[in-house]
Amino acid sequence: MELAGKNIVITGAASGIGAAMSERFAQDGAHVVVADQNIEAAKIVATSIGGLAIGCDVTSEDDILALVSQCEEHFGPVDMFCSNAGTFYGEPDHAASASNEVWQKNWELHVMSHVYA
Repeated sequence: MELAGKNIVITGAASGIGAAMSERFAQDGAHVVVADQNIEAAKIVATSIGGLAIGCDVTSEDDILALVSQCEEHFGPVDMFCSNAGTFYGEPDHAASASNEVWQKNWELHVMSHVYA
């Protein structure tokens, strides 16, 4: 896929794999939206690549809708949405030991965020 000139949104982009994708896609000429709950860290990544930082809680449908809207206002239609945000909850040696509250957080972050996107 030719990325030059494409508008790409990446969630969880303030660090780790998301930051690496942001850097790589920008190197290939894409317009990158660096979305993360940690807006200060997102701004650092966005500034370094000439992208746009947007604060976003991916467990909130309203935040996802606002994220897409802000991308469209700034760059135009979204060409690619990388739903990368994620984390780990529970005990490392036995994930099923997590509480119902932790399972719900995982559901919202790792399933519903994709539905909202």
